[in-house]
Amino acid sequence: MDFHADIRDAKVIVGAPRHPGVDVEAPQASSSSSQETKLRTDLPPDILVLTLDSGYMAFVYARNCSQQGQVDFVVSKQRIDSRGRHPTHLGKSVAVDPRSRAMAVTAYQDSFRLYSLRPMSEIQQQMAEGRDINPIKAEKSFEVKGLILHMEFLYPSPNDPEHVILLLFLIE
Repeated sequence: MDFHADIRDAKVIVGAPRHPGVDVEAPQASSSSSQETKLRTDLPPDILVLTLDSGYMAFVYARNCSQQGQVDFVVSKQRIDSRGRHPTHLGKSVAVDPRSRAMAVTAYQDSFRLYSLRPMSEIQQQMAEGRDINPIKAEKSFEVKGLILHMEFLYPSPNDPEHVILLLFLIE
């Protein structure tokens, strides 16, 4: 897979929660919805998010091909900034909320963008229909003063699972 650009950062949007040592089985479908269930269980659980120095963000997932053992990688791109590695261009790093509800992308300094992500059921519907996927529901840009060293989403309290916490390390 050639993006004709250097990859700056990569993270995973998790499609289904993982619990070590627990096998997850697909629910039994009635005959009327067996085709829909088949499509959904054949879809990949995760999406790889890449930021590229071309100014794009790429969403990549694997799809089974008709030949046994073959995998087809499907790529959707979205422009996030201008081409190049200017300190104020977005794409230096990307972080994804532990529950895959939000994502953030930083520049080297002075700005970051926060994205609200669509529910995985909507993204899987886009995949099943053969459309380019667009996990982004909404976005908002923020200005901060300084060099952005690191960015990470934290796990919310079990008592407040809807809370989204983004931590930024800055040098002014």
